[in-house]
Amino acid sequence: MDSFHHLESKGEYEEFFDQGTSYLRAARNGAAKRPDVFLPEIIYNLTAMAIEKFLMALIMYHGDLAENHTMHDLQRSAKKYVEIRPELAEKLDYIDSFQDICSLSDYRRRIPTPKDVEEILAIGRQIKCFVALKIFNQEGPCRIHSAACFHHVQPCRTQGTVDFFQAQAHKNAW
Repeated sequence: MDSFHHLESKGEYEEFFDQGTSYLRAARNGAAKRPDVFLPEIIYNLTAMAIEKFLMALIMYHGDLAENHTMHDLQRSAKKYVEIRPELAEKLDYIDSFQDICSLSDYRRRIPTPKDVEEILAIGRQIKCFVALKIFNQEGPCRIHSAACFHHVQPCRTQGTVDFFQAQAHKNAW
């Protein structure tokens, strides 16, 4: 691979994926069990860190690193290796819309509302499954790595490809 950030060890991507899973689990459990402590802003930050870890795992799986870690930049890096459907890109843009902290001249943050939490967590689950199918399930959409997704996730097939937005997953499994 002709990459400036080539990685020698492919095993590192698994650690990133596991870290993303831990962040997402903490966000989900916090929202469900301790909403007085895990306020929407904390749920947002935990989920955003999970998504970052998942997308970095995908990029690292391909022996590369992202130049930056905004959702937009992570998308751009991931698109070198996989197709990201417009619907999924819009969801990542939604996550990015809560903050623009990289600009020195236009720093902004928007605090998520309790209504945003369900959507934020759903996007985290969608990114997790998307990445899991891309890096752990290269031989077919029905064989999912146990550390990645749960066995009852049944992605729908659309002309030989997995349609992630029609996938039916039990909410509590994530």
